[in-house]
Amino acid sequence: MSIDDKRWRAIAQGKNEINNAEWKWDGYDLVLVVKDQSGLDVKCFLSRRPNYCDRGHFHLLVDGRFSLDSADSFPRYFFSFDEADKHTRDFLKWRLWQVSGKIGMDQYFRRAVKK
Repeated sequence: MSIDDKRWRAIAQGKNEINNAEWKWDGYDLVLVVKDQSGLDVKCFLSRRPNYCDRGHFHLLVDGRFSLDSADSFPRYFFSFDEADKHTRDFLKWRLWQVSGKIGMDQYFRRAVKK
């Protein structure tokens, strides 16, 4: 098995884990936990906000050992759980499993279409 094949399998496994992870209530927030490429936990906390809040009814924070900077703009606010859930999973897929280095986006899409 080549390095590229191992990398693609790791990416597929990581994205699958993110898709199948379940939000769990911890008594305060809904929490989604997935692993990064190093096997360390990345935790997402989704809090309900009061109905009068005009930025959104849900508040998302992400905590992990990757560098989040001002460009990532956390916390993020959403008006529905479905919107927050989809955005969180899309963010994690890109931030944790983005294709970089020798494997460019063109190769990623060509490979995805083949399978």
